[in-house]
Amino acid sequence: MMLGPARSKRDSDGWISALDLPLARDQDFVLVIADPPLRTVIASVARGNGYQVLHCSTPLDGIQLLERFGSRIVCAILSSAARWGFPMRALIADEYPAIRQVALVG
Repeated sequence: MMLGPARSKRDSDGWISALDLPLARDQDFVLVIADPPLRTVIASVARGNGYQVLHCSTPLDGIQLLERFGSRIVCAILSSAARWGFPMRALIADEYPAIRQVALVG
């Protein structure tokens, strides 16, 4: 589990701003479920846009983060390379419908 510090709003690649996510004090987390190389890139871009980043290494970590921060997560970015990432989509859709989901298929 990792909490990242928020940084200044900057979106050099344009993909975060395309998500049209509201940035607010009570909803400022992005949950990243991806393997380490991709997770690092996504986290860097999200932090550069002012979001705090949560990431997890196991399904249990993911569930614990959702339980703790679910109401403050605006988006979950899930990679198909993380073999347990896509099953988390159903949980997020059912239990946390306000969280937008972005599926990265590769």
